[in-house]
Amino acid sequence: MPFLMLFLLLFVTTGIGNGSTFRMIPMIFESKLAGPVLGWTSLGGAGRSLVVCGLNDIGTQCLVNAINQLLGNYGTTLDVDQPSYQWQSDDGAVQELLEALHGGQVNALLITDAHPGYSLPDASGFIETMKQVPLTVSFSTYLDKTAVEANFVCPVPHPLESWNDAEPVDGILSVSQPAIRPLGETRSLR
Repeated sequence: MPFLMLFLLLFVTTGIGNGSTFRMIPMIFESKLAGPVLGWTSLGGAGRSLVVCGLNDIGTQCLVNAINQLLGNYGTTLDVDQPSYQWQSDDGAVQELLEALHGGQVNALLITDAHPGYSLPDASGFIETMKQVPLTVSFSTYLDKTAVEANFVCPVPHPLESWNDAEPVDGILSVSQPAIRPLGETRSLR
């Protein structure tokens, strides 16, 4: 939350995307945050930008929504009438799984299309808890932090090698076909 408050204060006091904004970023934000902030400010411009929240914190999400409203992004770069279904999750189900893992109630954990060893708020805690599960299998295109700690890694085809279907926006269905020949001897889960 302090990060976004400083970000909002930066925009309000120096103007969106002007030269003084860029000069102040390294003075206000620590070096690991300066890059993302610089990227956001360079998008600048009413109705031509988009501020994205990567946290599952309602207060922070509300603040990001307010920033997008101030920037005039609703109706231009943000279309709430046709939401994107590309990245969906169920935080309640993830929380239930974490509680079951911590309680020792999970004997086998199969992970696909996710990287909890990186994306969860307590990613290192997840990795440590995952090590307690007798059987862990990661279905992945590469050895990420989660796959490295799994008992077994089953390679899956890269998206460019795969058939797939999607509904990226409500009512718009899509099918994708392989763009390249298979690079290895993998099998699709779909």
